[in-house]
Parts: sequence; C-alpha cells; structure tokens
Amino acid sequence: MPCGVYIYRMVQTYSSLLEYEIGRLIDEAISDEIAILANGNVDDIKDYKLRVGMIRGLQKARELMTEADRNIQSGERG
Repeated sequence: MPCGVYIYRMVQTYSSLLEYEIGRLIDEAISDEIAILANGNVDDIKDYKLRVGMIRGLQKARELMTEADRNIQSGERG
C-alpha cells in the first residue's frame, strides 16, 4: 500500500472517530442539562434560561455536524 493511501486512511479513520466522539459528548451534555431541568435543580429564572440556551446551542452544534457530514458525503463544499 502506497504511503499516501495509508496516511489518507489513517486520517479518514481518525476523522470518523473524532466525529463520533464529539457527537457522543454533545449528546451526553444535552442529556445532562435536560436532567438538571427535569429534576428542578435550577437556582432561578436566569439559570433556567442559561441551561435552555445551552441545550439549544448544543442541538445546533449537532445539526451543523450532520449538515457538514451530508456536505462531505455529497461532495458539496461551502
């Protein structure tokens, strides 16, 4: 196997693992924030709004990851 092909596959594998791990961490962070809200563990309305905003921001990050993956798969780039 030529060196360039090996490096490409290694980078591709790393990218796939990185994408999976980032997605997993985002999903975990969303679940943690939802659990805090569901358990009523917020100090005040300011804390509640902050946590809801964090959930929305994390969801948006997940949506952007999905969009980026779709763009890469279709060969479409920004």
